[in-house]
Amino acid sequence: VQTCALPIYYMGVILILILLMNLALAYHLLYLQAAAASNTTAATGNKDQKNEFFHKATQLYEFAYRKCVEYGRRQQQQQPSAGNGVYGAYGYPRFAMIVLNNLGQIHRAEGDTAKKYESYLQDLLSVLNYVVYERDLLNNNSNSSSTSISILSPVEFDGLYRNVSTIILKDACCASAA
Repeated sequence: VQTCALPIYYMGVILILILLMNLALAYHLLYLQAAAASNTTAATGNKDQKNEFFHKATQLYEFAYRKCVEYGRRQQQQQPSAGNGVYGAYGYPRFAMIVLNNLGQIHRAEGDTAKKYESYLQDLLSVLNYVVYERDLLNNNSNSSSTSISILSPVEFDGLYRNVSTIILKDACCASAA
């Protein structure tokens, strides 16, 4: 079995996840272009094409996310003590967060803010909380105070937190208005 730069990541899995993600991104971009074109024209062909691109992108994202999680769970079962925040319940957490964010954003663009969009943001928030917990746990158990384990940069975390803030602050805004 070939491994890449980090010995715990198997190239076969990484390659499959990268291919799925690239295909999903391509269809996501095609969907956004078709959505912009359908806003300017009333052609039904554009709407059908837009719907086709939407469904292909979401299917690819969802399949990539499932494979990521399945691989992470399999790794935890095979090496329960080796996970230590690298795989965890979400497989590759960075990949999981990116896919969940993109799924939420494509559903928001489609106008489905009540169901799928919020569901994906809830899942994204769960992964973010998991990553922060694991990072803090690993950093607290580390012998060196200069060691910092980070899956995303602070700018990337800020962007993801900004996206999930709509579901975090929704209840707080409603409660203060009452």
